[in-house]
Amino acid sequence: MNSGFRKNLLTVITAVLLSLSTGSFAYFNPTAIEPAASPAISALSVIFGLSIAVSSIALASHNLQPPLGNDPSTNNTKRDRQKADDQRTLTRQKYLTWLALLALILGLIFLVAFKKAPCAILTRIIAATFSFMTSTALMFSLRLPGLLSSIALRNRNFSTTN
Repeated sequence: MNSGFRKNLLTVITAVLLSLSTGSFAYFNPTAIEPAASPAISALSVIFGLSIAVSSIALASHNLQPPLGNDPSTNNTKRDRQKADDQRTLTRQKYLTWLALLALILGLIFLVAFKKAPCAILTRIIAATFSFMTSTALMFSLRLPGLLSSIALRNRNFSTTN
């Protein structure tokens, strides 16, 4: 296993474990989650918009890539690698966008369910799922600024080679 795969695996495992702990806390204490639901929904809205923006930038930057050198085989290899990186970025962004959107919807459902029956089992399940998905989305969204800067750096490097 290469170090990139290990780092990604460790990140996913950490995010899931922390999200499971917040989900279990929310299940047993839905009243503690209710005051944080509105700010979490606001944060999820920002993550949703930023995720769509990163996807759009990554997709648009794919067409900006000029020839990378004089050797056609090297150009093809580098271009294939960059295309695979772009595809992986877009796939990750798609999942983050869906996760943020589903957590946003669950947050709204939680707020309604909490007002109707604060201690019902369904409210507890919704609170746990909302907390799990929100925590996961927030942790995975920490990569967005780095992703944006790497895309900008790559585009800057391409524009200086022309």
